[in-house]
Amino acid sequence: MTQLSLMLGNVLLSMFVRLGILGDPDWRKGREIHSYVIRFSYDSEIDVFNTLITMYVKCADVCSARVLFDEMSKRDRIS
Repeated sequence: MTQLSLMLGNVLLSMFVRLGILGDPDWRKGREIHSYVIRFSYDSEIDVFNTLITMYVKCADVCSARVLFDEMSKRDRIS
């Protein structure tokens, strides 16, 4: 785990909390954040993937979470 990936995971988690995704799941807001992650090439970080998977599960979109999990080239215990 790199310092950058840890920071990105924390930033994403705080963005989710601010947008209310963890309290009241909103799939559209989560998709916007996922688009941002892809656009700025943060999708190679394990922690970012793990955070996105968690977001999709909390939004009851298990299929998208599974697709992300299957696309991961590396996994850790949290994955």
